[in-house]
Amino acid sequence: KSDQQGIARDKSHALRGLSDTGIPVMAVFGEKDTTVLIESSRRLEAAIPKVEIKVLSEGEHGLNYQMHETTNPMLVTFFGAD
Repeated sequence: KSDQQGIARDKSHALRGLSDTGIPVMAVFGEKDTTVLIESSRRLEAAIPKVEIKVLSEGEHGLNYQMHETTNPMLVTFFGAD
């Protein structure tokens, strides 16, 4: 259990460090994803208050493959490659 706590602490530290850079961050979640649970978006928002969270209601894991028609335009817009 202490290993898991250490890993969680390291992840939180890394996310706070990313937040401190001011680099824009976007995360896309699938509401039906059973691998990366939607609840993790709350932890991400806590660590990076300015994160842009997108949730796809029919999305499962592998959104960039399964829902590329939706996710690709989001990424293109986010990265400013109109």
